[in-house]
Amino acid sequence: MNMKSQGVLEIVPPWPFADLDDYGNGWVWGNYSSQRLLEKTIAVYSLAISDYKKVVDVFFPEFKNMFSHYQMLPFEIKGLFMQQKSDRHPSLYNYFHVLPYDSESSVNFVPAEDRNYMHERKEEFVEIQDRILKYRSDVSDTIHPVIHDGALDLFCFNPVTKIVLDWLKDDFKNLELLESNF
Repeated sequence: MNMKSQGVLEIVPPWPFADLDDYGNGWVWGNYSSQRLLEKTIAVYSLAISDYKKVVDVFFPEFKNMFSHYQMLPFEIKGLFMQQKSDRHPSLYNYFHVLPYDSESSVNFVPAEDRNYMHERKEEFVEIQDRILKYRSDVSDTIHPVIHDGALDLFCFNPVTKIVLDWLKDDFKNLELLESNF
């Protein structure tokens, strides 16, 4: 079916758009309020979860019982989102919590004011390990705890694809099927 003949003149991404008129100091994130950028981050990561599962189910079914991310499904991605001053790149600290098998995957990011949360990492790592043993004891030897911290990288043309490929790359590295510097 031809979208143009149906009156569709543009394709828009399935996540929130910028909500501020000016670009602040010229950075791509400068035209997002903190709330709108948080909404976009949650939307992108939510799509990444479902797309990751689809990609593995279709293209890598023989690996799904070995892929760490897949074995964690369903999971909640929890984290702290920080939109620093307009001249600094927004950042995201996040980790995966496995959920009971009958749950739905979800994303739960909350705003943070500063990077003081870094001291909590050891406590969260223990909690992540405990949840893996509680909810995935049958496959706990194939699951590697996931904690990410760094710049929020949603400003490319394909942020969902980038996240999915990063997760797949981690899965293949954990299986030692990719070099660690790949």
